Amino acid sequence: MFEESLRRSLNDAEAASAPLGAHLVMIGVLPTLGHGHMTPASLSPNPRYALLSEQILAARGEDIVIDVKGVERLETATDSIVPEAACTSTQLHVQTAPEDFAPYWNASQAISGIQLALGANSPYLLGRELWRETRIPLFEQATDTRSEELKAQGCGRGSGSASAG
Repeated sequence: MFEESLRRSLNDAEAASAPLGAHLVMIGVLPTLGHGHMTPASLSPNPRYALLSEQILAARGEDIVIDVKGVERLETATDSIVPEAACTSTQLHVQTAPEDFAPYWNASQAISGIQLALGANSPYLLGRELWRETRIPLFEQATDTRSEELKAQGCGRGSGSASAG
């Protein structure tokens, strides 16, 4: 079964990285993300995210509508910035001595393509197959502060915001 094979590989990778003080982190939209995860309780308790959600919703004057068309279509609405949190990515920063920089840089460049292909481009969101980089329309729709009426009229773009993970 694919899930068992994937779980075994992730467990092996975690076991190999832990002695080095490193740990695995999922990035991009998790293909297993479900409607039950799309609640404000899923956000970090940092007050920054509650305020960000409040301000975006206040600017819109209505709930956030997500409508992504791909292989399938996803239509949903929410009263928080939780969909934006699904777009959150992880950036790892490694400090090295100057003389060690080149090998670390070369190794990171050698594996970056496969990391992105495997981890960041899931076509699935809330059980629907959408398109290969669903994070783009999800982020745009979750952070657009225009009301549905203003979007339909083609009035200016809304503001973006920092990731809400």
